[in-house]
Amino acid sequence: MILNAEQSMVQEMMRNYAQNQLKPTAAHRDKTHEFPAQELKDLGALGAMGMTVPDEWTMYL
Repeated sequence: MILNAEQSMVQEMMRNYAQNQLKPTAAHRDKTHEFPAQELKDLGALGAMGMTVPDEWTMYL
């Protein structure tokens, strides 16, 4: 899949957030079943909530 500059920027931003914010506490949340409320708020602030993916790209998900 070839991304344009804006798509690449969004991809990198989401990858960085996942690596730096979600990954370090994921095992703890899995063990405690803690709901990641703040992380969801943060993702919303980044514009990640409500994103749509064209049907032809769902094979990459």
